[in-house]
Amino acid sequence: MMRPRMAIWFLAIIFSFNGLIMKDWLYPQRAHAQEVGGALQNCQISPSSPAKTNTPSVSGTVSNEQVSGIMVVFSNKANPDEQYKTDATINSDRTFVAQAPYTYYEDAHSEGILRDSIKDGVYQVEAIASGADSIEELGSCLVAQNYTIDTTAPTVSSITLSPSSPVKAGTLQVTVLFNEPMDQTTSLVASFGQNSPYNQYSFSGNWTDATTWQGTADISSATGDGAYTLSLSQAK
Repeated sequence: MMRPRMAIWFLAIIFSFNGLIMKDWLYPQRAHAQEVGGALQNCQISPSSPAKTNTPSVSGTVSNEQVSGIMVVFSNKANPDEQYKTDATINSDRTFVAQAPYTYYEDAHSEGILRDSIKDGVYQVEAIASGADSIEELGSCLVAQNYTIDTTAPTVSSITLSPSSPVKAGTLQVTVLFNEPMDQTTSLVASFGQNSPYNQYSFSGNWTDATTWQGTADISSATGDGAYTLSLSQAK
């Protein structure tokens, strides 16, 4: 008996990626800091660069008992006079943490404006220690020379169906390529259907590398002829 002829077409593709974050953003890493004067040590910034958050924090250890204040400065590499500054909290165990809010200076002559976040860009990050008079600099720590903040969500660069549409009965493979590295511990959910939310049929797959997800689905006479929409979601 001949197998009945069938074919399905993929007319549209929809994306729903909430809270997109890169793998490197999930795990704060210690920066390669340079300490000057010995007043501050173990300086680090979280999350590591490139950051998908506009509210990074800087921490470290105070090794000089004369230190009573620490200012952390984010200087825009494209315009060093454009800066974000915030005072650190020195804890009883002589560790310190600096975080939002920040005081923003558009240039060397502008008045500071309180901001809850730092805009996207590349920054030099420095922690500066001072004494009780807040004038004498007791030491500094270059936390990061080129710290990148990029909150732009990753996008899908390309989607390849094999075989290409229209698809007949058999195994259908989909390959999704992203424009930047993704979190491979979170699987992309790929499905297709004729009615919203287009999840009547699913692909089973995995990340093949940091930017590529590949999955397969079985197409049969039970799937039915017609036009289908491919849905991609939950990738990070």
